[in-house]
Amino acid sequence: MGIFDVLYDFGEYDYSSYYNGLLTDYLASHQDRFTDLFTQIAEIDGKVRLYTNFEIKSNLEALANKKIGYRDIAKVPSGVMKAPYILYWKKDEEQRAILINLDSYIEAKGMYYCLTEVGNVFEKQRLELLAMYLDEDSQNSLLSCFRTLYENKKTVGAMQRKYDGQYIANMEEMKELAVEESGKLFDQLIADLAETDDKEVKARLIYRGVSRIFLLKKAVYVSYMTNKSLLVERHGENVVEQRRFAKAYADEIRIVPFYQLWNPDAAKAENEE
Repeated sequence: MGIFDVLYDFGEYDYSSYYNGLLTDYLASHQDRFTDLFTQIAEIDGKVRLYTNFEIKSNLEALANKKIGYRDIAKVPSGVMKAPYILYWKKDEEQRAILINLDSYIEAKGMYYCLTEVGNVFEKQRLELLAMYLDEDSQNSLLSCFRTLYENKKTVGAMQRKYDGQYIANMEEMKELAVEESGKLFDQLIADLAETDDKEVKARLIYRGVSRIFLLKKAVYVSYMTNKSLLVERHGENVVEQRRFAKAYADEIRIVPFYQLWNPDAAKAENEE
C-alpha cells in the first residue's frame, strides 16, 4: 500500500482543527497564510489532497527512543504532537507526500523519523515521504519541490538530501543548530510560563515545548545512526560505538525537567545556571 492510499484510508473530514480531503475543497472553505501557495499547487493538479494536523505518535519502546531517554515525552497526552500539513497525491503509478513543519527543518526531520520508525504508520512508505520546513520565505522552494516530485524528475531521497544540504552542512552543524534551537525554545517557554497562572494554558505550553525538544533529539539521534559515512570513517563500522556517540549528541540538546517547568521560579533558576 502506498502513502496516498494510507492517508486516503483515514477517511475524509472537515472540522475546525482537522481536515483530510481535496486541496481544492480545503481552499474553498479555509484561509491561512499559505493559501496562495496551496492555490498554485492545486492549479497543477486538482486531485492533490491535504491532511492538516496529522497526529505524530512515537513508539517509546523502540530502541532509538530508549536511547534518547527523554522520559518527559511519555507525559505528553496524545494529540499534542501534530504535523500542520501533509500534501499527498497519486500520479500514474507513483504515490508521494510532503510532510510540512512550521517550526524548523530539524523538527520536520524528527517528525519524519517518528512516523517512519518500526511499527509506525509510514514504516513501509518512508521512501514516499519528504520532510519539509515551511515559512513565508520558503514557499517558492516548496512549490519547486512539489513540481519536481510531481513530474517525477527526482526521487524523494534525492530531494531530501538536497534539502539536508541546504539546511544542514554536516552532522556537527545539525547538533549545534539543535542545541541552539532547544536553548531558545526553553528560554521562550520559561518566559511564557511566568506570564500566566492559567493551568490549562501552562499545560498546553509545556506539552508543546516538550514535544518539540523530543523531535530535536529524535532528529539528531536517528540522523547520526543512519549516517553510513560516520559509521565507517569515524567508528570503523562499530555500531555500538556509533550508538554511544549518537546518544551523546542527543544528550547535548538542552532540557528542563518537567516538574521544574510547572514551577517558573525553579525553571528560571535552572535556566540561569
